[in-house]
Amino acid sequence: MKRIILYIVGLLDHLHILTPLRVAQLKYLYMCRRLPHFRHPRDINEKINWMKFYGDTHLWPSLSDKYLVRSFVSEAGFASSLIPLIGMWEKVDDIDWESLPRQFVMKSTGGSGDAVVCTDKDLLDKEETLRHFRSIMKETYGRLTGEPHYSLIKPRIIAEQLLDASTQPHGSKSLIDYKIWCFDGKPAFIVCYSNRHDMYYCEIGVYDLEWRSHPEYLRYTRHYQRERQPTPRPSCLDEMLQMAARLSAGHPEVRVDTYVVDGHVYFGELTFSSSGGYMSHFTQSFLDKLGELTALPINEEVEVKKEGLATARDAASKGRSRKVIAAASIGGHWVQLLRITRPMEARYDMVYLCTHPKCITMVEGQKFHLISDFSRTDAWKLLPSFFRILKILWQEKPDAIVTTGAAPGLVCLAVGRLMGCKTIWIDSLANAERLSMSGRIASRIASKTFTQWEELAGNGILYAGNVLSLKE
Repeated sequence: MKRIILYIVGLLDHLHILTPLRVAQLKYLYMCRRLPHFRHPRDINEKINWMKFYGDTHLWPSLSDKYLVRSFVSEAGFASSLIPLIGMWEKVDDIDWESLPRQFVMKSTGGSGDAVVCTDKDLLDKEETLRHFRSIMKETYGRLTGEPHYSLIKPRIIAEQLLDASTQPHGSKSLIDYKIWCFDGKPAFIVCYSNRHDMYYCEIGVYDLEWRSHPEYLRYTRHYQRERQPTPRPSCLDEMLQMAARLSAGHPEVRVDTYVVDGHVYFGELTFSSSGGYMSHFTQSFLDKLGELTALPINEEVEVKKEGLATARDAASKGRSRKVIAAASIGGHWVQLLRITRPMEARYDMVYLCTHPKCITMVEGQKFHLISDFSRTDAWKLLPSFFRILKILWQEKPDAIVTTGAAPGLVCLAVGRLMGCKTIWIDSLANAERLSMSGRIASRIASKTFTQWEELAGNGILYAGNVLSLKE
């Protein structure tokens, strides 16, 4: 399922149907299991996304670039913390293998999790390494993660000295990554990553500035496991915090990643969008705490900019009727939809979608599209139905979508939400005791979700009557 979702997102992005903001909203929904509120952020995830799309990020590309950031660190007075650089190449075929020592680390300047750790050059599969980096250099990192600042980094390859991980505390089999979370020059927490097995597994611990452990801030997953034993306080912690404070000054939030080898502090990187702004391995209370520490530069200029965008959209819509897509499956869903939407035809440009060709005779004079029906028992039809609906919505470019279900209507609603449409789900009258499964899913996606039974309203579910009360 994850591969299917990534494929669909990649295709929509390639067709320029999904903007970086929409990609981020979709990724947030998938990872955090709730609707994003980027315009009015509270926790650290939402505030990171606010900064990505509404804040001043002109320094983010250069400071996230693993090669360019070295100049910034050196000019700040921490040149001795830089891992010795062996080489930098703009093309894969330019890599000078003869100049490389027996051991080294090779990585791209704007990616994540792509490092090749070489412990013996004679045993390294050079052809596989070349294929690895050719693939990376062809991609635009950040495009599918909703992190547009990474896509502005010039793709290059660097090689650095391999640091000795054999003397790490509590026998960690990898370098302990001390990720110092800072807020406008003030360190607050240190997140330690140790015993990395691969790019997807590590042990994790959270510590405050007094080096008190806070396991209550963590939500352990199969990727992030509890530390088998606490990470001891580094003897050079004060030096680490001093460096992090200076490098993070002037930024509402940034993570300064460091390493320690034999008492010497090494700089890793600056991370402005931790896990893209979709962190699910921390508890909500910790995310809220970090959000409280992040003071966003929300000012009148930003608000005017957002208001101006809204005004421009309203102005562009004047002079034409608002287009509304009404979608439903054949049967009771379709009958209820017509009772709701037929009175709307005098005010809106209506476009109908249904799963049976005979339904066109019920909406004569209105535009009609046939879509495929499917349910949980034949879920394999979801993908072709998705692309059919995507094509229709891309052609029609509706302002709003209203549906009474069932599954095809839910797909219409989801695609429309990604395209920025207002979406309305009206649960079937037949669901008198609880919302349908599709309705429960829709309540997480739709702009508004309605039930036709007053006793089911609440917790974001609205009630405004039912189709039985409507006049013919």
